[in-house]
Amino acid sequence: MIKRIKYLAITIILSLLFLAGCQETIFTVSFDANGGLFDDTETWEITCQKNEEITLPIPQRKGFVFKGWQDELTKTLHEEKITIYKSLLLKALWEEDQTYFTEGLIFSLENDCYTLTGYEGEDSKIVIPSVYQGKVVKAIGASAFEQSNFITEVKIPETLEVISARAFYGCDSLSEVIIPNSVETLEKEAFAFCEGITQITIPEKVKIIPNGLFANCTSLTNVFLPNGITIIENSAFINCLKLSNIVFPPDLKIIEGYAFKDCWELPNLIFPEGLQAIGDYAFSGCVDVESIILPQSLETIGEKTFAYLGKITVVTLPENIHKIGPFAFVGCKSIERFELSSNNAFYSVTEGNLYSKDGKVLLQAAPNQQINSFVVADNVEEIAEFAFAYGNFIEIIIPENVKSIGNYAFLYCEVLKTVILPTSINKIANHMFENCTSLETITLPSTVTQVGEYAFVNCTSLKEFKVHSNLKRIEQFAFNNCVSLKEIYIPNTIEYMGWYSFRGCFDLIVKCEASSKPSKWNGGWAIDVKEVIWGA
Repeated sequence: MIKRIKYLAITIILSLLFLAGCQETIFTVSFDANGGLFDDTETWEITCQKNEEITLPIPQRKGFVFKGWQDELTKTLHEEKITIYKSLLLKALWEEDQTYFTEGLIFSLENDCYTLTGYEGEDSKIVIPSVYQGKVVKAIGASAFEQSNFITEVKIPETLEVISARAFYGCDSLSEVIIPNSVETLEKEAFAFCEGITQITIPEKVKIIPNGLFANCTSLTNVFLPNGITIIENSAFINCLKLSNIVFPPDLKIIEGYAFKDCWELPNLIFPEGLQAIGDYAFSGCVDVESIILPQSLETIGEKTFAYLGKITVVTLPENIHKIGPFAFVGCKSIERFELSSNNAFYSVTEGNLYSKDGKVLLQAAPNQQINSFVVADNVEEIAEFAFAYGNFIEIIIPENVKSIGNYAFLYCEVLKTVILPTSINKIANHMFENCTSLETITLPSTVTQVGEYAFVNCTSLKEFKVHSNLKRIEQFAFNNCVSLKEIYIPNTIEYMGWYSFRGCFDLIVKCEASSKPSKWNGGWAIDVKEVIWGA
């Protein structure tokens, strides 16, 4: 009995509550301006009586036309008035205003279309109209926004076809820009030094990435290129230090010089079949690259194209390659071997080292071979510039057939202790042993008449250097910073001594056979030496 009474009481209470709800007369209407504003706020809320008719407010939004309010629950569109019978959440709907543009933009009429030529405003967010004074806007002119470093965003209309040279050059605060698919032509340096841009997509109609287009865009990480790109021109992405995501399109034929120089975070390089040429310094300094895949279509590699890619270990050259520029792989100190088909008509590879086809010129020794002693083959007549640079060799033996050793030949061979030079050479070339920091002694062939500029610079372990009577010239900075040299004898057969020949050799005593400085010796030849003894 008691349970039935409790049940009846609960039923009565719930019924009363329901009746009270049915009699609710006050409702809330919430407005979301959806990017627009009511004065200074994006949201607004009012209370209304049941069945009250209200006039809907009109928010404002630059560059857009207000179309009405949408009920978020029923998706019904309300434009001017609404009768309230429940609480509502209404969201503003907008349509882009094709005629709106940021105040301060300057236009010029050309060929019945407008070109945006400049900006004199102060707004950091730029909206470019598709139509101005009844005519289509088709181009952004040269240097239109150059050095406008306060601009953060640019909205470009779908009517635009051309972005001219240096249009946004130096807009280093610009972080967001979408190039519409209508754009067919991008001109040189259009976005150079836009240091805030992180991502860019190139439209499908663009066929050429011009000179310096994104040069020094130091925050650029992702680049999306369309399939139709055929040429990437000089310095297009130079110094894009954070660029880490780019896929080379299948139609690509040419990558010009410096195009990706010093793009430090580029990963492995996979080039498309059909690529014909890669220019000078194109990928020099891309220090994160661990491997490169060169297509069989590739015919030309420029000077220092892949210089200082310190992580690559194997270089497989295309069978049809016919030009490899000087020092193409210099500084790639992890290379263990080169690979090349014996059918190639211009080059050859022997024991992993790169030679001319006839084997008479050693172009580059793979620097990270697992050997201590490198013996140059007897048929070699010339050792090219940088041939052993950054090599991991303790000893290098050069045969008598070698008549020429190029500049920088042993640059940064930091573990090199012994070099046996042939009597067939007559000169120690410029920078020949630069930064060979473990080299202690060297025997100068009697045929050598000249020690070149910076020949032994920073050979900090060099303790002994004997000058013979056939040597005629010691050029400027030849022994710069050879701090371990203690004593050297200079016979009176030395005709010329260059500026700062022994600079930084603070403990060096120079004993000269001549009783006084010869007339052709430069006045600053002995700067920094401890003592010069004449008539020794």
